[in-house]
Amino acid sequence: MVFEDRVWIGSPCSGKTTVSDILSRRLNLPCYHADEYFERHASMAPGTALSEVIGWSFDQIFLRPVEEMLKTLIQVGHDEFPLILNDIRASDHRIIEGCAVLPESLAALGIDPTHCVYVIPSEAFQRRTYKQREWVTPLLSRSRQPELAWENWRQRDALYSSYIREQAALFGYPVVDVEGERSLEEVADLIQTLLSRNRPQSNLTCTKL
Repeated sequence: MVFEDRVWIGSPCSGKTTVSDILSRRLNLPCYHADEYFERHASMAPGTALSEVIGWSFDQIFLRPVEEMLKTLIQVGHDEFPLILNDIRASDHRIIEGCAVLPESLAALGIDPTHCVYVIPSEAFQRRTYKQREWVTPLLSRSRQPELAWENWRQRDALYSSYIREQAALFGYPVVDVEGERSLEEVADLIQTLLSRNRPQSNLTCTKL
């Protein structure tokens, strides 16, 4: 299988991008950050939820019922995943991370649990760290109801984390919980150890995880 020698890391607002970069540097494995290609992917998927949401205002996204927001986020991930596969099919990227890396999508590819991990933040961690991101406040300033938009955003992502956890359990994929007690270097240590456990040596041609 063309994707079997990749390491897949998913879930939102958990530090997974930073952790992926740490692993990439440690192991000398090129890393693909799917979220960096979101707008390009949206332009390549006319008629999908992915292409639709790219044109929505902040309030159109976040001033809706939270369950609808969750449903849209999941569908966007399903729409984007085939485009991610197209990007990496012939590339040298070996670590693939992004919100659109959903457990059910990996399961459909037949990805083994030794090749992926879901980094899932607690709701308290999400609330604490999101406001520290420099791009969050400017986004909220665009809203007519910033407090409601913020609360909806947080509730949606909490539900999304729960969804990821349930799907990961369904397909037997490992989960690393992030509550802020470990440094991101320590989270990377844990992921590295987790992925190396019982992993066939034949799959470690680039480096040992």
